[in-house]
Amino acid sequence: MPEVEEYTIGWICALTKELIAAKAFLDVLHDPVDNAAINDDNNYTLGSIGKHNVVIAVLPYGQYGLVNAAAALKDMTRTFSNLRAVLMVGIGGGVPGTKDIRVGDIVVGSVGRNNSGVIQYDYGRAVQGEEFAVTGHLNQPPMAFLAAMSALHATYEMEGHNIQSNIDKALQKYKRLQRKYKRPCASTDRLYEANAAHEEGEGIGCNQSCGNHNLVHRDDRGDDENNPAIHCGLIASGNSLMKDALLRDKLSAKHGILCFEMEAAGLMNHFPCVVIRGICDYADSHKNDQWQEYAAMVAAAYTKDLLLQVAPSSMLKEKRIETLLGQLNDKVEDIRQIATDNNRNIISLSSSIRDDAISRWLNPSDPSVDHNKARQTCHLGTGEWLLKSPQYLTWKSRDNSFLWLSGNSGTGKTVLSSTVIEDIRNSSLPQLRNCTVLYFYITFTDTQKQSIESILRSLIHQLYCSRPESRHPITTIYSECGRGSTQPSIEQLKSTFRDMLSTEAEVFVLIDALDEYKNRSVQRDELLSWIESFHNGPTNTHLLVTSRSEHDIKTSIETWADPETVISLKTDSVGRDISEYVRDVVANSTSFRRWHGHTSTQDHIVHVLTVKAGGVYSPR
Repeated sequence: MPEVEEYTIGWICALTKELIAAKAFLDVLHDPVDNAAINDDNNYTLGSIGKHNVVIAVLPYGQYGLVNAAAALKDMTRTFSNLRAVLMVGIGGGVPGTKDIRVGDIVVGSVGRNNSGVIQYDYGRAVQGEEFAVTGHLNQPPMAFLAAMSALHATYEMEGHNIQSNIDKALQKYKRLQRKYKRPCASTDRLYEANAAHEEGEGIGCNQSCGNHNLVHRDDRGDDENNPAIHCGLIASGNSLMKDALLRDKLSAKHGILCFEMEAAGLMNHFPCVVIRGICDYADSHKNDQWQEYAAMVAAAYTKDLLLQVAPSSMLKEKRIETLLGQLNDKVEDIRQIATDNNRNIISLSSSIRDDAISRWLNPSDPSVDHNKARQTCHLGTGEWLLKSPQYLTWKSRDNSFLWLSGNSGTGKTVLSSTVIEDIRNSSLPQLRNCTVLYFYITFTDTQKQSIESILRSLIHQLYCSRPESRHPITTIYSECGRGSTQPSIEQLKSTFRDMLSTEAEVFVLIDALDEYKNRSVQRDELLSWIESFHNGPTNTHLLVTSRSEHDIKTSIETWADPETVISLKTDSVGRDISEYVRDVVANSTSFRRWHGHTSTQDHIVHVLTVKAGGVYSPR
């Protein structure tokens, strides 16, 4: 058996099946090491491939990710201090895209124009309102291996490869592996559209639960094509399993990623490493365990071909890994913290993509446009009488409260609605500091804002965006609707909104201009019926509506609302707001400059114009 100093190649596996595949391609299996370092917790398989002595370590059972890979290599260098290169060999998730990557193929991390072959995809910043940013690329593979790749791939291009026949030979040698480690049937290679998430089904496989209607058709490979194919490019390494096809494609489109895996960045952060992955699935929610063993075999078979292309003398030119590691012992804890932070970042990015998709699916109208317009026409002090009225103060403080502002056209109902919204938003009352304000302005000139469906979609979207804790009901119905492929019914929207409200402490809902709801028959009856059921529903809500006192609205509300919950906007109440507005114009407008300083004349002008307004408030 060679001495420990004679081992120059380290080989890290994350899974037992990857270790089995690696052992199957050793030319010679060596005796176990009997003088491992005291602080070395690894278990080793020793052997040789060609003239290279190789030490193989597998991560502890059930322990994956960047931190554990880095810790395993740290221990390996304690015992095998003369290692010159490390191989990270195993399985990964492929990215179907511009390159025809399929399960059973091989992806090798190779240097690109602006990258080293491996990028840490969850090592970045997630800033609200900004794109998720990858903050750095990792070290490139050793030069001896880069040169060997070029030579090996030239041979593959000219003559083809013998990877499948070498796998067959290994399985003949280890017959017990044949059933699990042979190439699966082609029918099990199932690629789904990116927006077709896996549908869970208890006790049944993906074939039955997801069906065939979202499968992507691909032609069989020709006789002049390598199969399995070898792809060289960028591998994305992270501390979380990639199983979101939309996120997969977004990151791949931005960075040119071919494969996702979970360990390589833990090694390449500190020294050059070769990353080789057999593709076992498509990094989506349809995880395919059937291809894992075979994917491990193709990765190991390629690795053997690559090692046979590397001259042993060239390895002696590489620096010892023990030297390159340097302060790794101090950095392991830093990596652990980074991994924790990055998990949060990737979850945040995934949530952002989902939020955008749900927003597009809901397609709500934006009530802030109408609200801002109302605020622009609102004179300072408008509505103070309302905010101080006993009915309004009771509405603000009482659970499950209702208030109806009733008035003729032009009495300032919309402006008062905007005043109420701002009053609640800016309230200093302790019980209102964490409340939620939702609102909708029904507009006669915009038919998109004249249905109960548009009201519900807008209110749901406002609550979804402002209160993350309320999101579960809408994400559930989004999934039930095929992740946006179909639209929810009005009844589904009603129940979803009710369920979302139940997660909140206190919610104020304002709906302005019920009378401008264009559909005056069945659909308006449905709106009024929903308002009644809403008031009789969650006890944590405060509902305020405004409208003219039209017969159907008045009749409906009076059947269930207490008389004291109705505020009629009469001439004297609105007149105060009109008077204040006119007084401000007379005192400050250049049109009334000649009367500046003539208080009695100004008072007379204010009185006359206020009376002539007749309670109609329409500021310009």
